[in-house]
Amino acid sequence: MYLKLWEKTKRHKNGKFDDEAEIKYNKFKQLHEKEVGEKGADNVSVDVAYENVLGYRPGYARGLGKGHPVLSKDLKKGRVELEVTVVQLQNENNTMRAEFEHHKAETLRKENEAKKKQEELEQKLKLIMEKIGLESLT
Repeated sequence: MYLKLWEKTKRHKNGKFDDEAEIKYNKFKQLHEKEVGEKGADNVSVDVAYENVLGYRPGYARGLGKGHPVLSKDLKKGRVELEVTVVQLQNENNTMRAEFEHHKAETLRKENEAKKKQEELEQKLKLIMEKIGLESLT
């Protein structure tokens, strides 16, 4: 499995390997032949085979070459930044909710004032109409 995986991921379209990839491929092949010769079958897992051939490097993805290793301090830094962002967003959310509730209460107050004023004006209109002798329109 590991032999096919390495070949599939590292062999170019022209059928050739890079020099370094070919050296590693040959080591995988030797490991495979050794396992088959000693045990009659190759039961080495992909992870164990990659660790044997490529060596152990904590944080590197096996077989993907020289990439940026995932360091625990990078994870901690990312987590701290994420937590700070979450707190900021929660504060912003709380502020926006408070503003919304304030605007909602203000709108309700203005609606009530408008209704009250309308009722007062209708009452005044009714009194004026009675004084001049017109019947109520309502």
